[in-house]
Amino acid sequence: MNDEKKSKSLAEYANYLSLGTEIFAPILAGALIGHFWLDPKFHTTPMWTLILTLVGFVVGMNTMFKFVRKINKKKK
Repeated sequence: MNDEKKSKSLAEYANYLSLGTEIFAPILAGALIGHFWLDPKFHTTPMWTLILTLVGFVVGMNTMFKFVRKINKKKK
């Protein structure tokens, strides 16, 4: 029984740790795609970097809100 409880808490911690990556990855991907691919291609230096970084931020926050809703459903 104690081992079951430990494995469950480790799985919960793994979910929380992966959340940081799931929030940060779209922000980083948007910034890198904008900066290294679209801005040089269209000669619009900060525009695509800013737009895709903001889109990545929105995607990351959406992921966080879905995670919080899932956790709240489990607690009820």
